[in-house]
Amino acid sequence: ERFCGFSGQPTGFLPTGVFEPAVTTLVCCVDRDNEIGRQTGVRPPVDGWEAVRSLVVDVGLAEPESTGVNSLLEALRVTRELLDEGVDAVVAVLSGSSESPVAADRAIAAQIDSLIERYEPSEAVVVIDSVEDERVVPIIESRLRVDAVDRVVVRQARDIESTYYLLK
Repeated sequence: ERFCGFSGQPTGFLPTGVFEPAVTTLVCCVDRDNEIGRQTGVRPPVDGWEAVRSLVVDVGLAEPESTGVNSLLEALRVTRELLDEGVDAVVAVLSGSSESPVAADRAIAAQIDSLIERYEPSEAVVVIDSVEDERVVPIIESRLRVDAVDRVVVRQARDIESTYYLLK
């Protein structure tokens, strides 16, 4: 069964394939180096509100200080905001591979292709937390119009805080 809701309001559960609403916006959280996959053992892509929400908890428990947690939460926040505005949207996590940059990019390309086939979105919002993840944006743009790139910056980094206390 898959959760189906409109305008951000839960409407219940429907068996997969019975009715799939048209999705206009795909909110993609990008993890090029597959840090999330290594921490949780989850295979990408992870799509849908409940699946990504559950993944946040798994990543947070595996490594509470991970910037991936913040990216996942931001992707959920953006999706909720779009749903509240009446936009049909789905959230998804795309993960690459730690083997090589080429393998990572090819894995993400295959994942975005499968999500496009499944949801038929007309645009995307990309959520990233590093310069490395930003390198994936052209891959997504080659397949789908990207309306926004949301760069997550953690307000307080432990290294900066540690340096401050060391200097003090």
